[in-house]
Amino acid sequence: IELAVSKADYIVLSDYTGEESMQTIEAAIVLAPTIKEAGFKTFFVPQGEKGDVKDLMYAFKYAADNPKLIDYVGISILSAPLAYDVESGNKLQRFVSRLRLMYELIQSPWLRTIKHNNQKVHMLGMLDGPNEIMYMEPFYKYIDTWDSSAAVWLGLNGQKFDGTPTGRRDGK
Repeated sequence: IELAVSKADYIVLSDYTGEESMQTIEAAIVLAPTIKEAGFKTFFVPQGEKGDVKDLMYAFKYAADNPKLIDYVGISILSAPLAYDVESGNKLQRFVSRLRLMYELIQSPWLRTIKHNNQKVHMLGMLDGPNEIMYMEPFYKYIDTWDSSAAVWLGLNGQKFDGTPTGRRDGK
């Protein structure tokens, strides 16, 4: 039997969607040193309590304040809608929530500090359509990577992007 050798560079730290930021931060405090000692880099996804933007921002502050422990910062498709308490029910609010978060991050010192520290920023998924990428243009210099399975899922289901403002009339 041949064992596959991991070629991973980064390991995602535990995060707690919709829960107080300290749960995610405390997990990072415990796990990050062990991951770093094993020769990997860390990927931290800030989370905050539902309806509490300040709590989510605190998690970004933690990332910015700890560049020796946090190498990559992921901006979740869930954390912003949850922080603004619009995760369900209003697709327009959901769609613009991460954009609003980016404006709040740029008005705070945290996003600039993260980039100054040479930490990377990753956008996790897309919120309800591919045009979110276009709307993030003011923040391109802060975003290193972005992933989405939207095109694959639409293709597998015989659907496609469209000409609506989000790029997907019915969202996700």
